[in-house]
Amino acid sequence: KYLEDCISSIINQTYKDIEIILVDDGSTDQSPIICDKYKSITNFKVIHQKNCGVSSARNKGLDIAKGEYIMFVDADDYISTTLCEDLLSYFDKETDIVASGVIKFAGNKEYPVKPSIATSCTPEILKRDFDSYYRLLLLNSPVAKLYRKGLLECVRFSNDISMGEDFIFNLICFEKARNIKFVPLAKYYYNRENCSSATMIYREEYFNCYIKCYEAGKKFKCGEVRFSNDAIDEALCFNCLQFIQSIAKNVKDKKEQKKKITTVMDSAVFYEVCCGKYNFSLHLRLTQMLCKNKKYNLLRMFFALKKILSVFKR
Repeated sequence: KYLEDCISSIINQTYKDIEIILVDDGSTDQSPIICDKYKSITNFKVIHQKNCGVSSARNKGLDIAKGEYIMFVDADDYISTTLCEDLLSYFDKETDIVASGVIKFAGNKEYPVKPSIATSCTPEILKRDFDSYYRLLLLNSPVAKLYRKGLLECVRFSNDISMGEDFIFNLICFEKARNIKFVPLAKYYYNRENCSSATMIYREEYFNCYIKCYEAGKKFKCGEVRFSNDAIDEALCFNCLQFIQSIAKNVKDKKEQKKKITTVMDSAVFYEVCCGKYNFSLHLRLTQMLCKNKKYNLLRMFFALKKILSVFKR
């Protein structure tokens, strides 16, 4: 549905000396046919592979890329025609990554998120200012960034986790980079309409992915230190609370639902972050309180009440 708009935005870049690699990761819709429409164009490469996941697809692109710089674009997003040129203009001999903001869109509504000013930092400075960049969503995704290819020679996305692999990839890149520039641009259009996106789907393994990302973030930022009421703790708490609600919604068998929710509530790492104070909405704060005190039956009643109230709101 979105692929041709995405490709068109890349073809029409004002910076023309680019190689475009399309990796079809076992698509079952019309995407392979759309990709093959471009395979005869000189600067296009089209790869078809069996479905192995987003990490495998991105790694395949990295393995065959010839350019001096690398940019990732997800197939349901699109980019401003000047994005490549704009990001390249910030590179110098010492810079290995240029990171910009995004414009989230759904229908006619757009929500830009970007740095307020251009800043340069070494890995050590990034660790010191980690929370501010993390809260601006500049550290998690590989999109809206330009990487020097030399930086990525020995770096690949992990196939061991299905959520957050891009955050861990970026942490490795940030640690290796000589200099990282965050620039006040938002010319990458991030699609919030696509309800089939992986981030919108319940997967049992996501909880372990959240924990792995949390531990990687903590190690990057401050060694092995755990809970300190910072941005990573808040993110883990938020994600786990959402995950618990997702279990309640998607797992219909009551015994299985209780088992899965209590597994999360009994996690020592989740309990640590659940003790923090965050600026959550009222219903999330109530969910947090019930989880912290391991009140499963009250939690189930709370979710049931929320469901009833949502019917009346409609």
